[in-house]
Amino acid sequence: MEAIKLKIVCAWCNKDMGTKDGQGVSGISHGICPECYSKMDMPKRQCLRCGHEWEPRTPKPIQCPKCHSPYWQTARKEIISETS
Repeated sequence: MEAIKLKIVCAWCNKDMGTKDGQGVSGISHGICPECYSKMDMPKRQCLRCGHEWEPRTPKPIQCPKCHSPYWQTARKEIISETS
């Protein structure tokens, strides 16, 4: 039985990026080519919870890749305890 191939194209410029095993599915899949990725101007991000700094793969990261906090843009609140 012949393996079914899935064609990969860049979602931004439609450049042909080759094929991969379709695992029973034929058609087209999308990705991003290195040229289009390098044109994307995404600044480094820093988690205000754990301090981890990274280059995001998407414009709006959902969580910190190190501590997995969805509140990576919000600093921790300081707890002020009252002493009697």
